[in-house]
Amino acid sequence: MEKQKVAAIVQARMGSTRLPQKVMLPILDNPLLFYVVSRLKEAKTLSQIIIATTENPKDRAIVDFCKAEKIPYFIGSEENVLDRYLKAARAFGVDVIVRITSDCPLIDPEIVDKIVSLFLNVNPPFDFISNTLTRSFPRGLDVEVFSFEALEKSSLGASIEEKEHVTLGMLRHPSEFTIKNVINPVDYSYLRLTVDTKEDLRLVTKIIEALYPVKPHFRLEDIIYLLAANPDWLLINQHIRQKEIG
Repeated sequence: MEKQKVAAIVQARMGSTRLPQKVMLPILDNPLLFYVVSRLKEAKTLSQIIIATTENPKDRAIVDFCKAEKIPYFIGSEENVLDRYLKAARAFGVDVIVRITSDCPLIDPEIVDKIVSLFLNVNPPFDFISNTLTRSFPRGLDVEVFSFEALEKSSLGASIEEKEHVTLGMLRHPSEFTIKNVINPVDYSYLRLTVDTKEDLRLVTKIIEALYPVKPHFRLEDIIYLLAANPDWLLINQHIRQKEIG
């Protein structure tokens, strides 16, 4: 059997209702998107990392960043993110898609590898494996893995909401797609390590400034130790509520 191409497709745009232009906001002189990509490059299971941005002129800054850093990119629909993923995967010949969002600069490549390896080796196979359905990992370390075929199937007759949220169509139709959730041995679901607000950015900036200069390849356990030593940091964004779908 021919080896499947596994690639991370990172959705990225400058528009954000709560924190505009967040993907290009600097931490230690590097934009947020730099950390997402550089950490994904450490994942052993990924053969490529692709930035999926939009045709909105505001997103030209993302394209320029990708060109400067020699990162493969795809320009697609701003509103129909499902279609953007589908066309990006088709353009780059991706068989297994690892969906990452650009507000996750602390994404852990070891967690990515764990979930991708499970997807590739589990028998019988699943259409979709994630660590987000029942939360046990920190928010901001979200990984969704699914086949191109499953994405293509879910795009048929997709609602406006399903087009915006990419994998929602699979989750809403469990009779049509085989789905598995990965649980972390320790429940860290109370940790908010994503960047959606100014408070989130403050916390993530503190973490990166503390760890990146001394250990650029830091992992979740390093973050846990750091936060245990600085428990007051958790107060920065603990009041933030995640935006609900629908």
